[in-house]
Amino acid sequence: EYFQIEGVEKSISLTIDDWSFELRYDRLDKLANGDLVMIDYKSKIPSPLPWEDMRPIHPQILMYALAQESIRYLLFVAINPKELKTTGFGIDKLEPYTLKTSKEPWENWQHRWYGVLKTLIEEFKSGNIAPTPLSAKTCRYCHNRDICRQESQAANEED
Repeated sequence: EYFQIEGVEKSISLTIDDWSFELRYDRLDKLANGDLVMIDYKSKIPSPLPWEDMRPIHPQILMYALAQESIRYLLFVAINPKELKTTGFGIDKLEPYTLKTSKEPWENWQHRWYGVLKTLIEEFKSGNIAPTPLSAKTCRYCHNRDICRQESQAANEED
């Protein structure tokens, strides 16, 4: 499909809950129909993917989708010496990329992502620093193991 490069390594702004963010994206493409594709280059595809996560590890790609209304596709492109791999999320299929497509209006996703990010900001502002490791393996490398009980809780959850 026809596209043009709209921008490379440019800044966009986003404000959530009175907090302003200056975001710098890798690449933004414009499709023939005017929809924008946000491309975030990585050395490997992040896991878990942030689309439906209530505590996304890689929230910046969701922030891009909120910062510019015409963005309708979010795409991770993993480039490393062994492979080129893509995954993403969008309103429709986008050949030749592997994308999860939305079964509901894009605005619903934007509203959901805004809520998720706002919750994270509110937690940060309130001083919430509860440990939330993704797995028990994380605890093995933590410098606060002696004062945190999260390791034993996480180990019990894995059993």
